[in-house]
Amino acid sequence: MKDKKISNTVIALVKNKKGKLMIAGDRRSSWGYHYAQSMEIPKINKKNNILLGATGNGDMCSLIVDDGGLEFPEKEVDSVTTYMYHVLRPSVLKFLINQGYGYKDKYSKLELPPGMFCEIVLGIEGEAWSLIIDNPFSEDSDQLGGNISLGRVSVPYTTGCGGHGTADAPILYEIRKKGYVTKEELKMILEVVADIAPGCDGKIDIITAD
Repeated sequence: MKDKKISNTVIALVKNKKGKLMIAGDRRSSWGYHYAQSMEIPKINKKNNILLGATGNGDMCSLIVDDGGLEFPEKEVDSVTTYMYHVLRPSVLKFLINQGYGYKDKYSKLELPPGMFCEIVLGIEGEAWSLIIDNPFSEDSDQLGGNISLGRVSVPYTTGCGGHGTADAPILYEIRKKGYVTKEELKMILEVVADIAPGCDGKIDIITAD
């Protein structure tokens, strides 16, 4: 089977001294265990004042994060929770179906290839959210299926092969020491993570919320 493009990556969402969210990510994409590239386009972005970064299936990550992909709807309600569940999530489902990943009959239904997984980290108005698009069936199966899971997570939040565990310790150390992480510290932490995690590289992008 042809190797799929995978963004194993490290994505980190933290707050700086001013309490503003910062999102950071590396640029490595891998095809199996024999080939990798440092991509020309960042794995993080800011759309309609929402910070986002992705890990998982490389093509799905690009479809959501890149300019020209998913368009984030305007937030016209006061509640972030209402916006996330009742505006953003339905727009993601509709977008994926329009891209051929499902169909809409009486109900909208995702049909993703077996084993597909993509986590989108979202930073909005000081909050962190995790949106997971996946087919829970194993790659050994031929069963199409799909699910979109969405929930709030705590800041700081890290994910990817260099995330949970590897990046958490130095980030939490800085927060316990002084209550925040600077942009320079975040960059250095992810560069060190790249020395440890084989799915990451040292080309780090960082975007700060308005």
